[in-house]
Amino acid sequence: MQTRGNPRLPIDVMLEIMDVSPTPTVATLMKTCRKLYHEGPKRIFAECPHIEDSPGDALLRSFCLFLLAEHGTRFPYLRKIRFDMVAQEEDVVAMLYDCIKKMTHLEVLIFDVDLDALLDCHPKYAAAFSDLRTIKHLEVAAGGPDCFDMLKNMRSQLVNVELQMWDTTNTRDLTLEQDLNPVTLLEHSSGTLERLECERWYPIRFHSGNPRYPAMRRLTLDNESVPSRAALVQVYPNLTHLYFRWVDFEIPVDEDSWEVMLSEAFEANSATPSSLSWTELEEVRGTTGIIWALALRCRVRRLDLSNVRNHGDRVMLSSLLRRTHPTHLGLATAGAFFDEEIEDSMKQIFSQEAASGLRSLDLRLDFDPDDLLEISEYMEYVQYTVTQLQLEELSLHISGTHFAQYDQHDPNIVRPFGASGVYLWDLDLRALANVFMDRMPTLKKIRANVDTTVRIEFPVELNDILITRTSAGAERCVVMGKEDRGS
Repeated sequence: MQTRGNPRLPIDVMLEIMDVSPTPTVATLMKTCRKLYHEGPKRIFAECPHIEDSPGDALLRSFCLFLLAEHGTRFPYLRKIRFDMVAQEEDVVAMLYDCIKKMTHLEVLIFDVDLDALLDCHPKYAAAFSDLRTIKHLEVAAGGPDCFDMLKNMRSQLVNVELQMWDTTNTRDLTLEQDLNPVTLLEHSSGTLERLECERWYPIRFHSGNPRYPAMRRLTLDNESVPSRAALVQVYPNLTHLYFRWVDFEIPVDEDSWEVMLSEAFEANSATPSSLSWTELEEVRGTTGIIWALALRCRVRRLDLSNVRNHGDRVMLSSLLRRTHPTHLGLATAGAFFDEEIEDSMKQIFSQEAASGLRSLDLRLDFDPDDLLEISEYMEYVQYTVTQLQLEELSLHISGTHFAQYDQHDPNIVRPFGASGVYLWDLDLRALANVFMDRMPTLKKIRANVDTTVRIEFPVELNDILITRTSAGAERCVVMGKEDRGS
């Protein structure tokens, strides 16, 4: 290609402009000189190309032609790609197939589409993707048998995988087949896989002889069944982070059935040998009941429970503290549970020896108009309970969405509802945070914010505050909202 003109700015300045320009601008700059023509593809592929369906496959066609230009010298710059299309015309299929085979430096492969639908239309893509050897990060938005066959045949040594195991057949039945669960599907990466996020996989049991994943550190499961702890430990012996997601509509409506299911799972997991347990986990996050039913027997440094909603949850929380001895606890719960008069109150739970090691507490408090007391009274209980702990960090997130009422004549006007609504309206977060600082000499950092319709028109700095200090007598640094307001 002959130079079509010299850029008026120095080439290094033009390259910096390319770095921050959208793809159409980069493509235009590529036409100005040979240097920019060769540097352009690096900038274009710096972001993950997103290939979507388009009329006549125009987008995919242009992408393939751009890649194949210059005798394929642009392929090394393509390190990540995202596909979101299904059926293509025959000539485009041939081009994309040729491109896939030449993506020898690809590290990130993402399918936002049902992968089975794509492979059903174009089966030969599966072999092309499987033959790639450099992929480290794989995401599949939905997959069934064709996806699973591709996974089993992959030659890449995967490090991170996000997989949604959808299928037209009964998903539960899939896990009973040895070749249809991530443990066997990803065996080729058993020595490299560090993170797995899997939706709709029910690891109730594994077949004997399953591979071990010594490099695995982070596991995320999204289902409504309690997995076998022994099975997980056998396959992922060096796990450090265990996360559970939960779909609310799958929780049994009948509270008794829910408790029976959890109790049975707890007993089954408790019956497993003590050797089939991790010695320590860095972080465990999820629904209180599911984590309790695992019957963990190890130290958990960071324990984050998404919902403590009733007496049974409080009992399980107390048990979890005794079994895991965390240094950090995240808790989404009702402010009313700090009432000293109720059974198994938060005061009783935090007074036990197992809570003495807590150094960081993240409280997400919700309040309800049906509570017996006003929010102001519950917050006094919260202060009394929390200040007994030897915390270094404290986060308070206060929610009171029910304590607002809209003006009958002007729906844009919001007024506080009841004494609790007035309390939230008048709440001085800076004063509240300083109360905890004054009463807790070990506290070095406190974050407090309010999320309520009552204060929707308040400036952001009045709804969020951060106070830090290096020691009990040191000067306090106060940050309200995004502005540093001094001490």
